Amino acid sequence: MATVPMKKIGIIGYKADSTEILKTLQREGAVHITPIGESKEESFDIENKIRRIDSAANFLVEFLEKPPKRPTLSPQEALAIVENFKYEPIIDKIEKMRTKRDELNTKIGQNKASINMLEPWETLSTPLSAIHDTVHCKVRMGTIPTNFIETFESEVIEQPLLFWKEIKRCREGLYIIIIFHNSISEWIEELLSKVEFTHWEPRHFMKTPAEEISSLEAEIATMRSELAKISDEAKELSKHIISLWAIGDHYEQVLESYRVLAESTHTQKTFAMQGWVPAKLFLKLKKHMETAFDSVEVMELPTLPEDDPPVALKNPFFVEAFQVITDLYGRPRKGMVDPTPYVAPFFAIYFALCLTDAGYGLMLTIIAAIGLIMMKQPSTRQFLRLILYVGILTIGAGIITGGYFGIKLPDPAQATGLAALALKLKLFDPLDNIMEFFDLSIALGIIQLSIGFLVAGYVYLKESKKFMGKLHSIVIALSWVAVTFGVGLFVMGYILPDKLGYLQHIGVQILEIGAVSVVLGHLILGPLAGKGIGESIGNAFGFDGLYGIIGVFSDLLSFVRLTALGLSTAIVAGVITQMGTQMRGFMLVLGILILLGGHIFYCLFSSLGAFVHPTRLQFVEFFSKFYESGGKPFEPFRRKYKRIEVI
Repeated sequence: MATVPMKKIGIIGYKADSTEILKTLQREGAVHITPIGESKEESFDIENKIRRIDSAANFLVEFLEKPPKRPTLSPQEALAIVENFKYEPIIDKIEKMRTKRDELNTKIGQNKASINMLEPWETLSTPLSAIHDTVHCKVRMGTIPTNFIETFESEVIEQPLLFWKEIKRCREGLYIIIIFHNSISEWIEELLSKVEFTHWEPRHFMKTPAEEISSLEAEIATMRSELAKISDEAKELSKHIISLWAIGDHYEQVLESYRVLAESTHTQKTFAMQGWVPAKLFLKLKKHMETAFDSVEVMELPTLPEDDPPVALKNPFFVEAFQVITDLYGRPRKGMVDPTPYVAPFFAIYFALCLTDAGYGLMLTIIAAIGLIMMKQPSTRQFLRLILYVGILTIGAGIITGGYFGIKLPDPAQATGLAALALKLKLFDPLDNIMEFFDLSIALGIIQLSIGFLVAGYVYLKESKKFMGKLHSIVIALSWVAVTFGVGLFVMGYILPDKLGYLQHIGVQILEIGAVSVVLGHLILGPLAGKGIGESIGNAFGFDGLYGIIGVFSDLLSFVRLTALGLSTAIVAGVITQMGTQMRGFMLVLGILILLGGHIFYCLFSSLGAFVHPTRLQFVEFFSKFYESGGKPFEPFRRKYKRIEVI
C-alpha cells in the first residue's frame, strides 16, 4: 500500500557483449534505465526498417474487407517469427506493388482528365492532327461562355474571311472551331478576348476525339485489370501481416536497446549504464546477470539528494484497479505517499451513490466481465476491473435505495414475492428522503477530508527533522480534523433540524476548538518548528488558518453533487420506464425500443457523470489537502509490443 522502494544501480560490461546483455535486461523487465549522456549516434537504419515494415503491412491491410484484430501470440510463436520469417523479399515485392499501383492510379487519373477534355469534341470527325495553322490561315479551337455567344455571332456574321463551326452547345458554353485569314488576325484576337474565348490546343492528340477517347478507355481497362492483379496478389500476401507486425515490434525493441546503449557511457571496449530497480529485485537481478555474463558487474550506487527515483505503486489486488485514478492526476512526487488506498473505497462508494440503480450496476458488471474475458492488455484489464468493482457496488447501492431501472415499488401492504423482498432490503428512497441523502453525502465528505488532513500530517511528520516540527504537524492535522467535523456536523444538523438539530451545537463547539487550535498551533509551534514569525502569522490567519475554514465549508458542500447525481439517475430512469411501459397495441414495439435504448444510453451517460464527478472530488477536494504529484512513472526497460500482444 505504498510506493515501491527503489535502488539506484550501475551496470558495467564489455561492449562486445552489449547486445546480449541488453536482450537479457529486456527479458527481465526490471530496470528503469536513466541516460548518462545525450545520444550522439543515429538510428536511421533501424527506424527506416520499422517504417518500411509498417508501410508494407498497412498496404496489405488496405485490401482486406476489415482490418485484422491485434493478434495474441505466445513468446515462442513471436520468437519463431523473428528467427524464421524472411521479411525483406516480401517487403521489396510489396514496395514494387505499391509503386506500380500508384503509377497506374496516376495514369488512370490522367486518362480520365483527358477523356473529360475530349468528350465535348467527340462529334468532330476530323483527326486532331489535321487541325493546325496554314500559310494563309489560322485555326482556333475552344469555348465561348454562354452569355457571350450572341455577341460573337453578331460580330462574325458578315465577316467573309472567317469560318466557324459549332461542335457542341452546353451549360459550359459553345465549343467551336474558328478558321480565319491572317489579314484579320488582330481583329479576331480582339473579338475573342472580348467574348472571353478559352483556347484549347490538342497537342498530344492525333486521331479524332472519338478514337482518342476509345483508346484512352481501353488503356484504363487494361490498367484496371493490372490493378485487380495487384489486389489479388496483395490479398494473397496479407497472410504475412501478423508476421510483419511481429517483426516490426522486434525492431522496436532493437531500436530501444540501441538508444539505451547510445545514451550510456562507454570506452573503446566497455560500456556503463545506470538505472533504478525495485529494491526487492536487486539481488535477484545481480545474481542472474553476473551468472549469465562473466563480463558484467551490477552494483548498487548511492542515492544522491538530487536524485528523483521513478515511482512504482504496489497495492492489494482490489486497490490496484483504482491506480487509474491516481495516474490520471500524476504519480506521487519523491517522499509523497501513494493516495490510491485512500481513493479506492471512497471513489467506489461515490460512483455507486451517483447511480443508485441496481439494474445499471448489473449492466456495468456484465459489460466489465465480458471485457475481462475478451481483453488481454494489462492497462485495459485494470480499467475493466475498476468498472467491475464499482458496478458490483452500484448493485448494492441500488438495493438499499430501491432502484431497479426506475421501477416504482408497490406499497408494502400490496407487495408480494420479489417486490416484498426488495422493500425489506430497501433502507431509504433518494426521492422521498432527499435531506437524509444530502446528510449522507456530507458525512462521507467529513470522513474523507479528515483522512486527507491526517495524511497531510503524516507527510509533514515524515519530512520534519526537528521534534517541534513533528509536534507542529500533528497539532495542525488534528486541528483541521476538528474543524472539518465541526463544520460538517453543523451543516448536517442545519439540514435535518428535527432529527439532527442537536449536532449544530456540538459542531459549533468542535469548530471553535479546531479554529483556536489551528491559530495557536501556527502562532506558537510554528516559530518553534523553525518557521518565521511572518510566515507563522500568515499561516494562522490565511489560507492555512482561519480563512481556510471557508474552504472547508466549500469542500464539504461539493460532496452534495453525489446527492444531485443520485436523484437525477432515479428520476430519469423512472421516466424512461414509465414511457416504455405505457405503450400499448401497435406501439408496443416502440415501447420496448424506448426501454432498451433509453436505459442502455442513460446507463452509459450517467456512468460517465458517475466517473467524472467522484474523480473531481478526489482531485480538487481530497488531493488538495496533502497530495503532490510530479513523480516519473517506473517504466522498466522491457519488451514492448505495439502491434501484437504477447502473453
